[in-house]
Amino acid sequence: MSMSLLTNGALVDDDTLKAVLDTETKVSVSIDGPQRLHDLVRHNVDGASTYEAALAGYRKLQNAGVNPGISCTLNKYNVDHIEEIAHFIAQELKPSGMGFNILLPLMCSDNPVYTSHEYASAQLINAFKSFGITASMKTGSCDASDHIPR
Repeated sequence: MSMSLLTNGALVDDDTLKAVLDTETKVSVSIDGPQRLHDLVRHNVDGASTYEAALAGYRKLQNAGVNPGISCTLNKYNVDHIEEIAHFIAQELKPSGMGFNILLPLMCSDNPVYTSHEYASAQLINAFKSFGITASMKTGSCDASDHIPR
């Protein structure tokens, strides 16, 4: 059975690296695009940026040979920037893969960063079409960086 870990990257340390490497755990780090987009939603309780901590954890994993992926959560602030985010992730971070999650409304209250899943899905499909990713997925060779127009 394979194991996977989704982390914000902030607490990646030597013990984490050892455990991940020893167990061959697949790791993804939550980074929601370039810092200006990431920090609109992902900040600590004091309102300070979490981007540098997430990026530092991601780089520690890469440098240790883990080959992490990126998990990007779509919200009302970044949903109209999916192509920019995909370019950034593929070209700057060079992950093993990237995934997009659509933020859903909270059950008991309004979520101020919620975007409709219909709109987010349509935006994702359009971005994937522009990269030709859907065709590559059918052939089994999907490296997002190969589909970024240069």
